Amino acid sequence: MKYLVKLLLPFLLLSLVLASCAPAEEATPADEAAPAEEAAPTEEAEESPAEEMEEVTLVDWGYSGEIQTGVFGEYMAKPFMEENPNVNIELLGGISEDAIAQIKAAQGASPIDTMLLGEPRYLQAEREGWILPITGDDIPNVSEVYENIQAHCEPAAVAWSVELIGLVYNPDLVPKPESWADLWNPEYEGMVGMAAPSSNAGFLFLMMVGNQFGSGEDDLDTIWSRLDELQPFVVANNPETLSQLLENEEIGVAINWNTEAAVSLGKGFNVEFTLPEPGGIAQVGCYGVLKDTAHPEIAKEYVNTALGLDFQQSMSEPPWFFAPVNKNVVLSEESAKILPSPEQYPNLITIDFEKALPLREDLTDEFIQKYGQ
Repeated sequence: MKYLVKLLLPFLLLSLVLASCAPAEEATPADEAAPAEEAAPTEEAEESPAEEMEEVTLVDWGYSGEIQTGVFGEYMAKPFMEENPNVNIELLGGISEDAIAQIKAAQGASPIDTMLLGEPRYLQAEREGWILPITGDDIPNVSEVYENIQAHCEPAAVAWSVELIGLVYNPDLVPKPESWADLWNPEYEGMVGMAAPSSNAGFLFLMMVGNQFGSGEDDLDTIWSRLDELQPFVVANNPETLSQLLENEEIGVAINWNTEAAVSLGKGFNVEFTLPEPGGIAQVGCYGVLKDTAHPEIAKEYVNTALGLDFQQSMSEPPWFFAPVNKNVVLSEESAKILPSPEQYPNLITIDFEKALPLREDLTDEFIQKYGQ
């Protein structure tokens, strides 16, 4: 018996060793287990940039008051922030000179990232070099803008709207003016009102007279002779006062902004608005990105939305009546009363501000001496 135990003992020990080794042989190899262990960190790496994305504040300078909140706040800033949760849009507005002073005085990043610029202010920005040149590659929606309008904001900005001067008239007092030249017809004698050239409405009208009836904006002889022929006319110190004169029937036709016509129409006054032949007087609004913005790509994306169909359609509706530049906007019946149709855009009269601006101070002084206000 002892002999048998001695004989079997090696085999029993061998079995125990083999049994103890079996689990190690069945375990998953380390090189196969590695991918499962690395999967979790990989998923975290993909999510972390979005979770940790830097909060950005973009400062946009333009209008103030109800226009700022009702148009740019509601239809532009709000949708942009919803699509870009890490971006906060701060809307500022006021006197442009104040904003420009801040921009020029800044050390490092500009305190303002994007800015609405009237055409004269755009020329200043381009000349002084404080806006960042942007192109169609930066702002894809510029391809939808009327080409003759966009030309006034090139090469460094994009057109987003057009301010329009036409004729607001009382159909019970005067016939509808079909052309600018009609103002010199006998039936309008003594019934014409204009703003003084200290306001943009008055100044642009005088420039149009030189442009259309003379050799150009700087043809002062033509401007003064045509104004002498237009007398007697009424001069108001600003467009708002001019509207009141028309509403009170002290004049029959006012050379004024389409937005002033919208206000009178909204009050229920008996007035109509027309863009006489060959076209209304247009001042193009440009949108610029500040050269030293800390967020150039976000700023370009934001400006691009201003040219998009959604914003352009919304801003053209009552009570705002901004003239759109996107060719795909379809005007409502009410908007069509004071905004140009697509067929009218090519004929809008634009002013050469390079010629016009140097004349303004002396022209205004001489106008006051001749005609008052």
